[in-house]
Amino acid sequence: MVTRTSKVLLVDDEPLILASIKRQLRKRFDVDTATSGQEGLDKVRDHGPYAVVVSDMQMPQMDGVQFLSAVQELAPNSVRIMLTGNADQRTAVDAINRGSIFRFHTKPCPLEDLAKSIAAGIEQHRLMLVREQLEETNVQLVQAREEAERAANVKGEFLANMSHEIRTPLTAILGYSELAYQSTIDRPDVQKDLGVILTNGKHLLELINDILDLSKIDSDKFQVETIGCSLVDIIADVYAIMRLRAQDKNIDLIATFDGPMVRTIRSDPTRLRQVLINLVGNAIKFTESGGVTVRARLINLSDQPTVDIRVIDTGIGIKQSRLEAIFDPFTQADITTTRQYGGTGLGLTVTKRILAALSGSVSVESVEGKGTTFTVTIPANSPDPSDKILDPNADLNNIHQCNPDHAWQDEAWFNGKVLIADDTPVNRSLVRRMLTAIGVEVDEAENGKQAYEAATRGEYDLILMDLHMPVMDGTASLKRIREHDQGLPVIALTADAMQGARERCRAAGFSGYLTKPLVRNDIIQELAKYLKQAPKPGRESGPGDPGAGEGSMVLSEKGAPTRGRQDTGALNPGTAMGRLQVTEDVYREALEETFPWIIGQFNTLGEMIDDIDQVVQSAHAIKSGSGSVGLDRVHTVAGELESIARGNREGDVQATLTQLGEAVEEAKLCVERYLVGSSASHTTDRTQQA
Repeated sequence: MVTRTSKVLLVDDEPLILASIKRQLRKRFDVDTATSGQEGLDKVRDHGPYAVVVSDMQMPQMDGVQFLSAVQELAPNSVRIMLTGNADQRTAVDAINRGSIFRFHTKPCPLEDLAKSIAAGIEQHRLMLVREQLEETNVQLVQAREEAERAANVKGEFLANMSHEIRTPLTAILGYSELAYQSTIDRPDVQKDLGVILTNGKHLLELINDILDLSKIDSDKFQVETIGCSLVDIIADVYAIMRLRAQDKNIDLIATFDGPMVRTIRSDPTRLRQVLINLVGNAIKFTESGGVTVRARLINLSDQPTVDIRVIDTGIGIKQSRLEAIFDPFTQADITTTRQYGGTGLGLTVTKRILAALSGSVSVESVEGKGTTFTVTIPANSPDPSDKILDPNADLNNIHQCNPDHAWQDEAWFNGKVLIADDTPVNRSLVRRMLTAIGVEVDEAENGKQAYEAATRGEYDLILMDLHMPVMDGTASLKRIREHDQGLPVIALTADAMQGARERCRAAGFSGYLTKPLVRNDIIQELAKYLKQAPKPGRESGPGDPGAGEGSMVLSEKGAPTRGRQDTGALNPGTAMGRLQVTEDVYREALEETFPWIIGQFNTLGEMIDDIDQVVQSAHAIKSGSGSVGLDRVHTVAGELESIARGNREGDVQATLTQLGEAVEEAKLCVERYLVGSSASHTTDRTQQA
């Protein structure tokens, strides 16, 4: 804060002259006096600050130049004025050039001229203080900006890591649940339970995406594209995706157009679809009877048409007092809404900010107890406003006849050979089962080096490549593969859903990009780009058919696998089987395959303890593999070791490695006991069946 002062210090060794000047100036200024240079310095030091210091030139012991030079060091913001005789003008000019004084007056000096100089000096002093404060503020702003940028980078890295850690287990949860769902057509009771798992797993993924989207928008890392797209196709996709959810609640879902629609709009179809799915999903969630209608129209038929899309429901409605707040982060209509229906309160915030990025807007009208209407308005940016679909509902009805998941994907069958490279056995097994179930021949690699070597030996139609692997990561492996084969399609697999991940993969040379948790239809869409489709053979169970015994799931009335053993903390088979939704036979095989691999990773880690990068990779691999098969204690300690090695938290790498060894040894005993016990039970069951 600027401290304004008008204090003036007069220094002269002639008391009569000093008293005379003070008497005339004190009517206008707060004047203090000193009769020598030393006394003046003491007052500057003890009674300042002074806006202006006026000194005579000729004084004993310390002349005016010496005194004002000393004042300059003590109080650089004080304006310094010298009174001098004609003979001393050259000395005064030299002092001005050195910066010791700002100006001088020649004796005898009219008091009015001296008063004007003092007044100007006081103003100059104020300006210097303001400038000094501005400079300090600017330094603080620069520091604050740098701190904010550092905080944003830390937040971005944290969100990327959290995205990876959450999406990796979701890959197994959603993937295996989808496989099991498709293989239990003849078990509607089981399929219903699996449907609950799939629905809630996908809901969890939606919440994760909302949080990541909001963080990207807040950090200005959220990007939209503008391309030509069909609004009819977008609304048809939203209808297809949300129809089953409406059917589950026994309510109607209607999609319709009011009048003609431009054939092409220029917008971001992915983000617009996300907005509509969020609004329709909310409408279905809060509607218990009646239905939800998506109604689109062209509200401006000029050269710059605007699209109006309304999502109308007959649900619980929103209090008028809460309408403005529902777009705020972490806000819902009221606390009872959160308790009854769940959710983070982020969806509408993300929706509003996405539409702002699309130069659009969203508004809401509601009557409590009767329903709500959200209206989305976006510019069509049509390249040809005159090119219209006169009856868009006819096109929409044709698309409606397709099933929600696009029937061609359910009937897809491919001829081709694919290499899956991932350092986590459970993830490789999941993708292998997905692909062999639709006719694809699959080879596996557990790191980038093996993937590169396999690619140079075999003839593959496609490679699915995890980015984070030991020995050689996915990007380095791709670089080596490209030296061997420029045209081989390689799709990146990553749990990093942060903004820019897709662009980095493209820049590195990957042909495509899939985000974990992997979705079966997303994989099939990538396969369709590079593999030949073939007629699906008869539905006879084979080694790769998820309807065969290996992939079948038998659940008890409580939803747990029928032969699940008691969890121990070190080994939790019941928890793992419930998470993966597999039978005990399948779980036992996965454990028999995965645990020796974990021991090998741990041994490698112990040998390479001085290589911090190797510690990070091996700890991450152990954490991923152990968590999938229920080795929770190993999973927890391996996660701690990875975090310490990455520098994300304080700790002793060697001490944590020792703890991990103890957890592995404890798990080894539990695994051995479990495998012996479950094998005996399995043999007894087979005997009884015979």
